[in-house]
Amino acid sequence: MVKHEMKAVERPRLGETSTERAKRESEKRMAEACMLRLMTVERGGATPTAAARAAAGASSARAGAGSSGSTKVCNTYVVVKYCSNTELDGEYLLQPEKANGKDLYRKVSPGPGAAPLHIYYHKNPKRGWSIGSDPESLEDPGAYLGPSAASDPCSKLYAQTWQVLTKMRFASAGSTYWAPNYALSLKRIQRAE
Repeated sequence: MVKHEMKAVERPRLGETSTERAKRESEKRMAEACMLRLMTVERGGATPTAAARAAAGASSARAGAGSSGSTKVCNTYVVVKYCSNTELDGEYLLQPEKANGKDLYRKVSPGPGAAPLHIYYHKNPKRGWSIGSDPESLEDPGAYLGPSAASDPCSKLYAQTWQVLTKMRFASAGSTYWAPNYALSLKRIQRAE
């Protein structure tokens, strides 16, 4: 018995040139390859599977004229915005290694002379997802979310807020306290590179 696979055929959009259609189809294939990689990462694999590499290679090979022939890799980032400590804002790239059994992200450009920053699950479960310089340390991070069963730092429970280590303005050196940061936003993005 032969199974027939039905594929949806997209009609050309009104006024769309063949170049625009080829670009749209190429972007769709890249998005599918990124989703395949994301599903692999969520299942516990930190690197793309052979199927994801093949899909990414096929999509770049079908991209048509002007393609450099190199395979693009879809990377996962977490973007941190609106933190009261602006040093923590920025893009964090998913790393192949894990920290404390969960994903580890490293800040792409921490700034000149600054220690590298990471998003990681803290060794102290009361801290949960954290943003700090050393994922292997028990030191206080720059920010933490608190206890969480989520496998993703972008997910949080209802009414859960990030706590940011804040320096007191008119106190002696080293005086800090934890302040809630209601505006702090973490968003996962995929980027083909």
